[in-house]
Amino acid sequence: MNGISRETRPGAADPKALQFAMNDRVRLTVANTASAGAPVRQLPAIRFLADGGIDEASPATVRLDDSSGMVLWLAQTRNRMGYEIHHAN
Repeated sequence: MNGISRETRPGAADPKALQFAMNDRVRLTVANTASAGAPVRQLPAIRFLADGGIDEASPATVRLDDSSGMVLWLAQTRNRMGYEIHHAN
């Protein structure tokens, strides 16, 4: 399951946590697991900091592809304040 949640103390629940199902035809792959740092719940995680920046342990790139052959890359911006989508073509 994929989702969005804020980090909380162990045992504490996040009342604003969201979970969503991803289409079975779409595959999400962390492209550079060596630099992805410590995982959250045993999975690579994109972690946004309070100032809006991205934690240095977050993956620099994530690949999204589907069964039709469409490939998109989610890549960190140069200033590490966000991500942008790039077409593989």
